[in-house]
Amino acid sequence: MITKKGYKQLVFILMGISVIFALNLVCAETLFSQIKPIYNLGEEFSSEIKFSESEIGYMDINLVCNSITQNLYRGVPEAKTIILKRKLIPAYIENSSGDCHLESVYGSDITRSQNFKISREIVTQLETAQKEYMAGTQIKIKGASTKESGGLVGQIQQGFIEVNLNNLQATDIVRNGEFNLNLSIPENYKKGAYIVLIKVFEKDTQGNILSSQEINYNINVLQKPGKVDIAIDLTSLTPGENLSLIPFLYDKAGEEMEASLLLQIKDSQGGIIYQGVNDANKQFVFETKTNTFAGTASIVAQKDNLSTQKLIEVKQLRKISAVIKNETLYLTNIGNVPYSQIVEIKIGNETVFKEVSVNTNETRVYDLSAPDGAYEVQIRDEDNTIFNQGGISITGKAISVEEARTRVNNFINQYPIVWIFILIVVLGFLIATFMKHRKTMFLMPMHENKKLRSFREEKGFTLIMPQKQNSDREQVNYSRQERQEKYTPVSKPQKPAQRLTTVVEKDIKTNKNVEKIKLQGEIREAEQAGVLHGTKQRCSVIAIKFKNQVPSQMGKENLMQALESAYKQRGTTYFSGDYCLVIFAPTLTRTYKNEETAIKVAQELEKELHSHNRLFKEKVQFGIGVNSGELIVKQDNNLLKFATIEKTIPLAKRIAEISGGEVLLSKDIHAKTMNTVKADKNQTPGIALETFKIKRIVDQNAAEKFIKEFMRRN
Repeated sequence: MITKKGYKQLVFILMGISVIFALNLVCAETLFSQIKPIYNLGEEFSSEIKFSESEIGYMDINLVCNSITQNLYRGVPEAKTIILKRKLIPAYIENSSGDCHLESVYGSDITRSQNFKISREIVTQLETAQKEYMAGTQIKIKGASTKESGGLVGQIQQGFIEVNLNNLQATDIVRNGEFNLNLSIPENYKKGAYIVLIKVFEKDTQGNILSSQEINYNINVLQKPGKVDIAIDLTSLTPGENLSLIPFLYDKAGEEMEASLLLQIKDSQGGIIYQGVNDANKQFVFETKTNTFAGTASIVAQKDNLSTQKLIEVKQLRKISAVIKNETLYLTNIGNVPYSQIVEIKIGNETVFKEVSVNTNETRVYDLSAPDGAYEVQIRDEDNTIFNQGGISITGKAISVEEARTRVNNFINQYPIVWIFILIVVLGFLIATFMKHRKTMFLMPMHENKKLRSFREEKGFTLIMPQKQNSDREQVNYSRQERQEKYTPVSKPQKPAQRLTTVVEKDIKTNKNVEKIKLQGEIREAEQAGVLHGTKQRCSVIAIKFKNQVPSQMGKENLMQALESAYKQRGTTYFSGDYCLVIFAPTLTRTYKNEETAIKVAQELEKELHSHNRLFKEKVQFGIGVNSGELIVKQDNNLLKFATIEKTIPLAKRIAEISGGEVLLSKDIHAKTMNTVKADKNQTPGIALETFKIKRIVDQNAAEKFIKEFMRRN
């Protein structure tokens, strides 16, 4: 049994053991210094670890992150304090990150530090975030990036920024947390909505990505017009037809753009026949007028500084319209070329034929006459029916169609007595006036005779005439042969090609003959003008190409002799380099049908040139082409001035160039003369131009005479 004294001793012993045990616990205690709450990968981690007593064995210090343990230190402490420093990179901590703490194991002692975070996060602020960009410009990306720990990106480890836009990419370096990068958008980049992906990151020296951030934002890429085009449904049209076209507008990426553009249509003379703002990529139908100029018209589409042009051939249209009002027929040329045809006018059961010649935009007026009644009137030409309408009231005696200017003649025929009386009164007044003023009307001062005499001498003619006393004033007109007999050269020889018209007057005061001479030269020469204000006419053109050399003097004389056949048909000539052109213009020939004449003259020229080659040593290599088309012509003194439009003369020259000493016809002139000129298609290897070679020319007059004789006999 323990005594009271023994009990006290036992208590003291137990207390001593407890103190010793407590002292042992204090000696084994491990302490960690204060650790930052957040670290980013790549930063340096540092901690001071203290322990009270050294023990036998190794000390381990581990990094524990999300239940993943990674040893940072293992060794035998040489002191009671360990300073742990490590870069938080995969080489040391592998993929450890997130919520972490340190754990020390030393002997039987296990100690845990306070919690901290190893972060992979970067925070970026963009200074510019534009929403729309035009293709061909740059996306400017500027901003600053910091790590979650507060450090600057690119300050310790290498920092980078990478921008991606579909297949476009750009990279740059982030320095001390700042970046400024441009991404170029090509001009041909398609328009639309895109996502720009921005990635900011740090790398270690091993190429491992440590901290990073991705930013996405939406942009719209816009496009500029890059090309204008026109689609048309026709390459040539007849005036009056509808022209269907689509003006296309493409951006620089080659895709259609929805926008408006300026559309302009010009005729062959450069006049604007349509101009307006139209929607791109949509069909536009333009109704052409029947009097639109023939030739090459142009269609122009324009958007800003972009434009394109399409050409279209406007055909010739020979067409008239007919309107009947109050027994008057109005025939208007609504085509684009002069109209000259035989028109059949049928009133009831009777038919009247009229040769109608109307220039463009002109009208011929005719009076209709028929026994009183209502008639069906039909008007036709060789192409189609112009007018057909019934129930037209016409009055008169007999069926007739007369130009409006003959109305006065018809009135004179109906009331001859009235007009005879009026004429007698007018003639009496004129005779009385003549008798009263005859002494002052025809006197001519002497100085006027001197002027006339000097004019006569300057022109080189002397007038030889007998005096006549039959009247106070008389005029004598001479034929060409008589004029040549009456005139004798004085100083200047008379040109054989000149025509001479002479009027001889007698001055009653001086009793001397006074002559008035008007000279008009025969037009043989033509002259080309770049710009000419004249008349557009359909002309026939012969082109002679001298292939080896221009003929010598003897050859030229034979050529001029051969050209006499052209001059007889009122043709004119123009020499240009190694070409000789013969032009038959309606303003000189007084007919619009010159095609057959040109072909016959061309055959005469071919015959004369071949005759020259047979007779003379000097051989002329030549080719002859005949074409028909429009020229601008103007008669100027003794010259025919002309300006080329369409391809009338160039085509004739081209045909002459491929000709081998024979006459070749163009497709156009062959089509107009195929009833009288029989020709075969010419085959020239390697030449795509369509030409025709003459076989024979039908004698139309002989054919008509034979038909009439045959009809008479039968």
